[in-house]
Amino acid sequence: MSDRLYFTKPEFGTIDVGSLVWYYRTDVLIGPLLIIDRRIAGYGFNAKKYWILFDSSKNEYHQSETKYLRIPQECT
Repeated sequence: MSDRLYFTKPEFGTIDVGSLVWYYRTDVLIGPLLIIDRRIAGYGFNAKKYWILFDSSKNEYHQSETKYLRIPQECT
């Protein structure tokens, strides 16, 4: 077992409410964040799924699309 990790995009169906994730955008990695809810924003084909995230270190809430979330994977 390796002690090194890297961050990758989650595969479909691997994250849900209660998961720990990291937020990655414009070369900044923020986390860990706890997923507390899932919301749908927009109508019809413009609807997007947003995850509601909680940062316990700052007591703040955030929202993000799945494409900006990362999960740790073990280096093999």
